[in-house]
Amino acid sequence: MRHIGNFSRSFFHALVFNVFDRLFICYWLCWFFIRFCRDVNYHTGWLNNWLTDFVFVPAVVHFSLVLGNMLVGSTQLRKYSLLQILGFSLYTSVIFEGILPHLTNYNVGDWGDVIAYFSGGFFYYYLHQNWSIKNMEIRHIEIKN
Repeated sequence: MRHIGNFSRSFFHALVFNVFDRLFICYWLCWFFIRFCRDVNYHTGWLNNWLTDFVFVPAVVHFSLVLGNMLVGSTQLRKYSLLQILGFSLYTSVIFEGILPHLTNYNVGDWGDVIAYFSGGFFYYYLHQNWSIKNMEIRHIEIKN
């Protein structure tokens, strides 16, 4: 008989194993690099302006895709449609570039950021999502056997 502690441990291990793929780690390394450069007042050019916005949508969508597939527990892995990812990009743009600049001193509305959110969404849909699903299917088959 399985114990609930085993389920939690195996669920957490599988979540970490599937979420932290190479591209997801790269997103966070980019984000930390830009934050570090901003803190030490080192100007990184256009990277400073748009890299964090470009990687935000893929990082959040990837985490939710992996978590959703694990919670549903279906034998067939699900993918987000391009419309869903673009909807998230639109939602992110409205919040961070439309609403928050009026409520905080930290946020500044910028059309370049909107383009970066949508570019990140396209990148995730066409490259990362398919690669990630393929890797999760391979891991799922290996775990079953």
